[in-house]
Amino acid sequence: MILSQLSEPMMTNICLSVSEISEITNRTRPSAQIRALRELKIEAKLRPDNTVLVYRRHLPATVRERKDDRLETPDFDALVAHITHVA
Repeated sequence: MILSQLSEPMMTNICLSVSEISEITNRTRPSAQIRALRELKIEAKLRPDNTVLVYRRHLPATVRERKDDRLETPDFDALVAHITHVA
């Protein structure tokens, strides 16, 4: 790892970028983007500067990356070994 990477705080983008919102909605005007997002059942807010705010957590799970929430196959062999050992 490069030293400059260590000094920078680890941050994730909690909001969609302007280009991501435009790509999802296929609209450029904020009012049209809000309508399109609401039709898609994605929660969106209009900021005081007339830009659209969408938090990544408001995207459906099928859209956003959910690395931490992936379902993992249980280790059935370990479970059976544990049950037979306890019994």
